[in-house]
Amino acid sequence: MVAAAAFLSKKTIGRYHSFYDRAYNKARQIQSNYLKKLAKASLRAQRKAAAKQSILQNNWREVSMQAPAGMSAAHSASENLSFDPDILEPKKIAAQAKAEALAWLKKYQKKLPRSGHKGHTSAIVNKLLQEASGVKVSVSTEETFEAGSTMKVHVKVIDKDGKAITGTFRSVPAAGHHLAQHFPSKKALEGLKEVQLRGSAKGHTWLCSGATIRLGPPGGVVINLRVAGNASDASKLGFWVNGTSSVTLVPDTSSSKEPSVGEDSHGHKKNCLAFRATKDCNWNGTRVPHDDKSCTSKIQSSQSGYCQCASGMVGQADCGHHIFTCKDLCKA
Repeated sequence: MVAAAAFLSKKTIGRYHSFYDRAYNKARQIQSNYLKKLAKASLRAQRKAAAKQSILQNNWREVSMQAPAGMSAAHSASENLSFDPDILEPKKIAAQAKAEALAWLKKYQKKLPRSGHKGHTSAIVNKLLQEASGVKVSVSTEETFEAGSTMKVHVKVIDKDGKAITGTFRSVPAAGHHLAQHFPSKKALEGLKEVQLRGSAKGHTWLCSGATIRLGPPGGVVINLRVAGNASDASKLGFWVNGTSSVTLVPDTSSSKEPSVGEDSHGHKKNCLAFRATKDCNWNGTRVPHDDKSCTSKIQSSQSGYCQCASGMVGQADCGHHIFTCKDLCKA
């Protein structure tokens, strides 16, 4: 558990998936080195025999001396080398893996920081709990040219009991793009009252086309958000964040309104939003919204653009690509 916690805290992928995997690879390497030594000894003996035969008979087509010499040399080398033929036996590998795991844990515990310090077991587990009990806010920017912004946007999520999680978006997504960011918390929120978005720069604006929030870890409830006071027209999900002013978003409980980011008309999570078309056979060219395609449309090689998925932008394609659908790419 400690090893898993340390691994997850770094969010990196190591060379091995387990101590058993590492022990198995070590055993294979030992076996490989042993066979290489036998092969080298055999090759040296065969070359020596071939040279002798060439002098005696001047005939390279005869191999009656090389093969026996190679076999004899390999046998002699094996008697002088220490090797366990059962080194790859599963029970032996499991025992070796267990011993290495215990040795690693003992070494780790010696280096473990004092309680309350970063890196201590309790600190690692606490961090994992914060990741599981926080929220994930997803927002999209309208596709119009001036919809994006360079300002920082501050976020405040308030639950029904008044507890709050605060943070700041890493950046505002560019026009037509999507951002999903996790905000950790020590305690899980009890339901959702509202989400407040506040700008940080006078004279700057951001046009957001829609927002959702997920409470808790992956698999938790995803809630569509709308601007507070817009209950009679909740389908108009777009809103501006102006300068240093705030916008309050509340759960959209309507069932027949336009879906928000990453959900279909039934409130089910969807991976694909649309194919976004661009000009001049350049996927990063000027947007052409009237040429956008649905997720199931076949994108011909003469079309440039990209797929907008719930997780972001994928499948950037200049002209000349293979035919594809964004539904398939967003699943990958």
